[in-house]
Order: sequence, then structure tokens, then C-alpha cells
Amino acid sequence: MNSQVVSSILVVGAGTMGHGIAEVAAINGYKVFLVDVAESILDRAKEKMFESLQVLRGKNVVKEDVRHVLSRIKLSTSLEESSREADMMIESVPEKIELKREIFERVEGVINREAILATNTSSIPISEIASSTKREDKVIGTHFFNSPITTKSVEVIKGSKTSEDTLRRTLNVLNAMRKVSILVKKDAPGFISSRIYMRLVEEACREVEEGEYTMREIDNTLIRSVGFPMGIFELMDYTGIDTVYLIIKEMKSRGFKIRECKTIENLLESGDKGVKTGKGFYSYTPMGKLTMENVELKNTVEVEKVLSSSINEASSLIQQGVASKYEIDLVTKLGFNFKAGLLEIADRLDMKKLYNHLISLYERGQTQYKPTEILSDMVENGLKFY
Repeated sequence: MNSQVVSSILVVGAGTMGHGIAEVAAINGYKVFLVDVAESILDRAKEKMFESLQVLRGKNVVKEDVRHVLSRIKLSTSLEESSREADMMIESVPEKIELKREIFERVEGVINREAILATNTSSIPISEIASSTKREDKVIGTHFFNSPITTKSVEVIKGSKTSEDTLRRTLNVLNAMRKVSILVKKDAPGFISSRIYMRLVEEACREVEEGEYTMREIDNTLIRSVGFPMGIFELMDYTGIDTVYLIIKEMKSRGFKIRECKTIENLLESGDKGVKTGKGFYSYTPMGKLTMENVELKNTVEVEKVLSSSINEASSLIQQGVASKYEIDLVTKLGFNFKAGLLEIADRLDMKKLYNHLISLYERGQTQYKPTEILSDMVENGLKFY
């Protein structure tokens, strides 16, 4: 059994997720190589990390001098040169299978033979990415949540050929980063988090586009009545509307049935990608703060309707053996920062109303809303998840 200790980590991609992962690794003592294609991207990443570390230092979360932490992060535009000294790679480039495979092929030719090759993909099966390498046993999924600095958990996904040694060493690294690892039982598109997230997006978009509720009405309800840290439309703005679009595209290409959100496409055509461009579903200040508008909220949102698709999807994850109810609730509590797990929330709802809403959409020809056997049985027999 290989016992190589990971001491240096290559992070490929210096966007929001990439520089966040690099910062977490450096805070916890790892030597980090942060790579991207342009100096300007790396300069912005350095500024963001410096600002974040100052905040954490002010809160006494980070004990070291900020510049000392940053000294452990080497910025570079040379992927091959940075790969030579790393014991682990965490790829965090846009959600495009061709791009990710190219990164893995290039790194594999240079990085040491025992290095862990991890991907931060949120939707693409690990086995598909691993198939581009000659060492599939070293490839694993480590899906960090946004933001990597503040969220407590990471989804961990084995590919079909990922070795137990690679899994063990990866879990050791994440433990050293003080993250809770949530092991996904099957390498399915979207894993746990994106499948639930995209169902929230799907139903929220449908309700707005069909004139049932406004965005603000839905988001306010999710925050005030359900305990979400932010509404689903605001969350898409922070994730990046382009990123949400790519996730949906990758999952759909692998058989995930989902209603298209025309509003997402319209925003992208206008160049509005969310917080990073200052405008998405909402408008934002240059510091990324939501610009509050005086909007009259006329309708009372039925929580059962908004959460119906995501709860049905959660039951599908259980039915397909992708995750248990406990892992689903860990993802939603620790990854999404819900005050309670999604299925804990479900147990407080009127499941008959939720079920009837799914049936009404299914009978309109939207087959992805068909209630699962688990959900149907629960409603028929008055059962709960817990």
C-alpha cells in the first residue's frame, strides 16, 4: 500500500472555486501551486485571497500573518512546471469535459507517479474524466462547495477504478483541511448536490416563467420560512449563471431530464452572469452586495411547490443507491448551509400537497416530475423520512 504523504497541492484554475481551494490548503499548511492561463487572472485571485485572509485574521480564524499564509501559494501560468513538484492535483476549471480531460492528460505526463489526481467537477462522472488518463486508480472527485473557505463539507466521489489507497489519502488531505467528507455511493451525473440544486432551479424558474410567483417572493420564502441562507435566484447569481448553465448542459447530455430555464439563457445572451458581472437575476454593487429594491410581495408562496422537485429528486437518489437520507441532509446542511437538512424539512411539510403538485406537472407531460416509488409509498402510508 502506498503511504506517500501529500505536502504540496497543485490547483488548476484560479477562479472563485480554485483560489478558494488554494486558500484553504495554504491556511492548513500545504504548499500550493495555483495555475491559470493569464497573469491577470492570477493577480485577481491573489487580491481576493489577500482580502479573504485579512477578514479571517481579523476574526482570529487564521492565526498566522496573512503574508505568511500567502507565501505558501506560488502563482504560475505554467501547468507542466507547477505539476512537477506536486503530490496532488485538484482541477477546478469550467464544467467542460474536453477541457478537464486535456488538463488531466497534460498533468499526468509530468506529475509524480503516486500523485492523486482530483477534480472539483460538480456534474461530470469521475470515470469519464479518469478514462483520459493511464492511471484511473489515482483519479477521484473532490467537489468543494461555494465558498470553499466557509462551507464545511466536500463531496467525495470514486470513479469505477479509483483505488482504496487514493480514497484513503484524499480523505486524509480533506481532514487536514478541516472538511467533513461526504462519500457519494455511486458515480452518477450531478452526484448529490447538483441534482438537488438543479431541481430547485428547475421548479423556481418554472414558477416565475409561468407567472405563479416572482423571484423575490420565492427567495424571501426560502430564506424566512425554510431557513435557506439565500434564495435560489440569488444563489445562482453567486454561483455564476454561466456555471449553472454548463452544469445543466453536462447533466442533460448524460440523460438528466430537466425543464429548460429560458431566463438563464436570456441573461447569458445579455452578458449578465451574476455577481461577477454586477447583474444577473438581481443587481449587485461593485463589492458584490445585493442591491435591495422596494418590491411589493403580493403572493404567499407554497413551500411544498417550490421544494417538490428537489425532494422528489432526493428520494430518487435514495432509490438509485446514490446516497442515503443522512448523506443528502449532510450535503444540504454543511454544503448548502440550510438550517435543517432537506429531508428534515420535508418531514415538516404537507407531503400530500407536494405529491399532488408533482402529479399535476407530470400529467402535463413533464415526465421528470413523476413521483418516485419511495415518495408515492410515503404519501400513501403517511410515512416520513425520519
